[in-house]
Amino acid sequence: MASQVNDPEGNGASNDVTPVQTATPVQSGTQTQTAAPAQDVTPVQQGNSIRQTAVEAVEETEIVETKVPPVQKKTETKQGTKKNFNPGPAAAPKQSKSMEFVAKKRKSIITFSFIICILAVAAVGGYYQFMKRQQMQSEVKAPTTELEKLIAKDLDVGYPETPTEVMKLWGRLNQCIYNTKLDDDEFDALLKQLRTMYSSDLLAQNSEEEHRKNLENEVEQFKNDKKKILSYSAETGQKVKYKNIKGRDCANLSIRYFMNTGKRSYAKTFQDFILVSEDGKWKILGFKNGEEQTATKEEATGEQA
Repeated sequence: MASQVNDPEGNGASNDVTPVQTATPVQSGTQTQTAAPAQDVTPVQQGNSIRQTAVEAVEETEIVETKVPPVQKKTETKQGTKKNFNPGPAAAPKQSKSMEFVAKKRKSIITFSFIICILAVAAVGGYYQFMKRQQMQSEVKAPTTELEKLIAKDLDVGYPETPTEVMKLWGRLNQCIYNTKLDDDEFDALLKQLRTMYSSDLLAQNSEEEHRKNLENEVEQFKNDKKKILSYSAETGQKVKYKNIKGRDCANLSIRYFMNTGKRSYAKTFQDFILVSEDGKWKILGFKNGEEQTATKEEATGEQA
């Protein structure tokens, strides 16, 4: 259909213009087809407007064509993913990892709990064994006889506090040594207790080997004479004389032994001692044996310390 337009140059000419159809993009699948513009279009104002419209349509189509492929590709990818989506296989790895993590954590907790239980059982068992061992040692080593008590006595902790108490312990040790049948270990243990009561000066003058040999000879002779110590007593109170010798605190006192020397025969003997204070303990600095004298039965049996 012909339409009349004005000449833009003012020529007043009139032309028959065939209307230009706007190119409509046709989509087919993933491609866009554009209809070819009509040829032989006279460049008039209306024609230009139509052509411009067609060009804009083409440009829009080109823009659509430029933008569509990524969108379509992305859509295809999403659609492909949705189309090929399989809930089972896709969800399985996530569920498997979660279950694996839970299983590992549970296994770690179980292992930790098992170790704690083992340690607890070991601790209880160890404590039980320790207490049982202590009880057995206490039962076995509980001193009952005079010999066991003297050997077990800890003189580093329970050392006698006064010169008289020192002499009483000295009497107990000698009575046990001279009257009791001892093996080598027991003899050495009692000898060690005696030497603990020696001062540093007396220890320096008497080696342990020499001391042991002399004491063994005396004990053997005493038993050959069929003697036995029945009792002993140490001086107390004012009979103990304290003095200072060369700047050292000393104490003088005596101890008496009463013995059975055979059938209905008794004797007594004396030992005079000098004790010196060393580190707060009264130690034997020296002694002298007195002569043996005859004693009555009452004296021998009635003066037990």
